[in-house]
Amino acid sequence: MWEVGLPGRERDRLDAAAVEAARTLHHVVAHLRHADDDRRWALGTPLYVLGRPYAVLRPRPAFVDWSQLKGLIIFVRNTDELRLLGRTAPNGTRIIVLPEDGPT
Repeated sequence: MWEVGLPGRERDRLDAAAVEAARTLHHVVAHLRHADDDRRWALGTPLYVLGRPYAVLRPRPAFVDWSQLKGLIIFVRNTDELRLLGRTAPNGTRIIVLPEDGPT
């Protein structure tokens, strides 16, 4: 089951880890948009680079419409989330597991 209500500290860690992964892996400065409630993000948190969608942090599998997320990077919390999303993700989807010891 997808955990929607993560403790605040874990959410903060994941937010920081996603921004850091964007910087180190793709050399971009990404910004989280927590207030972007567009259903396109499947209850995940979108990351933007230069005003354009770049990635989604933890989209909820039951709500994902892969045609809406095409070309975006997907950041997940762990390998369990990777497996859940990977079951339905189309070929070529980049799903990145964030490190557990990332920024806090």
